[in-house]
Amino acid sequence: MDADNPGMKIVRHIDTLDETFFGGHCEVLFDGCVVPDDAVLGEVDKGFEYAQVRLGPARTTHCMRRLGIARRAQDIAVARAAGRGPPAVRLPAGRARHGPADDRRQRD
Repeated sequence: MDADNPGMKIVRHIDTLDETFFGGHCEVLFDGCVVPDDAVLGEVDKGFEYAQVRLGPARTTHCMRRLGIARRAQDIAVARAAGRGPPAVRLPAGRARHGPADDRRQRD
């Protein structure tokens, strides 16, 4: 379908953290679009199914990437907390790994 189809409207551009995609992400409204037979990809009424096959692995990849970033940030925060304070005053062993760090360790 051509972008100038009268039934297709870009509602809004959606900001994302990931800027690796040219053009970004948009909310698109399809209202009264007519797709000619020669422009149909695959079988009619199978579009949602096709999209899920493609989007499932992509969602997993995004989650893995974000989890890795979050874990790295947590490791940096824990290391920083362990080294805080004046040189003569250090947190007792184990205190820097309190809370979310302990929770993560129990799940791993």
